[in-house]
Amino acid sequence: MSIYGVERINYRMNYLIREAQVADKEAIRALFPRLAAFDVPGHRHPQDLWAGDLKLFDQWVVGKQPDCFVFVGCTEEHHILGMAMVRLQPDALSGAPSCHLEAIAVSEASQGSGLGSQLIAVCEKEAYTRGALSMTLHVFENNRKARQVYERVGFTVEIMRYRKDLMTS
Repeated sequence: MSIYGVERINYRMNYLIREAQVADKEAIRALFPRLAAFDVPGHRHPQDLWAGDLKLFDQWVVGKQPDCFVFVGCTEEHHILGMAMVRLQPDALSGAPSCHLEAIAVSEASQGSGLGSQLIAVCEKEAYTRGALSMTLHVFENNRKARQVYERVGFTVEIMRYRKDLMTS
């Protein structure tokens, strides 16, 4: 287990960031519903926003996703406050070495503490070490808090996805 020397001390909480372990499984799984902790569009079911990521995580837990890595933010007592999961994959357009931030979630109590930004920074460093030259992510347009974090740490909008419900007879 490596600890990434990221220790954040502020008025709200102390935490450190480290690689996730299988023993963290249940605490990490409990964070996945946080991926829908915003005003989810009415045509979407909140669980649909994280069910696929949870399946990917469960595959990682049993060693079936070697291109994934997971980091957690936790207290000195090992209480999990947040998680980030990244999958190495070629860039969708150029094929260059890249990665995708599959999921990032922090506890409600940790929101606004900087933990999300620190998890992203550690994941970027790890992905670069593993050969990735860029990182992508998906976020709903109306998830403003998440978008503010992503923009603050340097992400920019590249592709916009549009959706339309089709009438059925």
